[in-house]
Amino acid sequence: MSFTIQGQIDGLMPGDTLTFERLSLPGFEYDFAFNVVVEKQDEFTYTGSHKHIEYYSMTYKPILNKPNYSSRPILTLLIKDGITTLTGTADQIYYCQVQGGFTTMKHCKKPYNWIIRSVRRGALYWNFIMKRVPREIL
Repeated sequence: MSFTIQGQIDGLMPGDTLTFERLSLPGFEYDFAFNVVVEKQDEFTYTGSHKHIEYYSMTYKPILNKPNYSSRPILTLLIKDGITTLTGTADQIYYCQVQGGFTTMKHCKKPYNWIIRSVRRGALYWNFIMKRVPREIL
């Protein structure tokens, strides 16, 4: 399935890098997925494909090596097919608003937030959670 990630992030500079890693559950195995090098100030686009919904982490590496003083070290996303849009600022990039793709499907907002919170807290009850997600969003 094909997907696109678009970003409207104020403060991104050409040359900044966004690194996406695939998280495998259970076990929290991180595998490199892809890099996005920002070409145009304040925005980026990446198109790729995967076999099914994937859970990704994103880290931000600014070209100017300025420190990012965030209480959150990564942004985590569930990505299905279609377009997923991130909006926010580079200073608060790990708190971007995520829209599209998986988050706009019927009955999705609550299960999506529940899955993300559960995984972030280290609660690796993936099968337990997935049994409660409405089947039409999978």
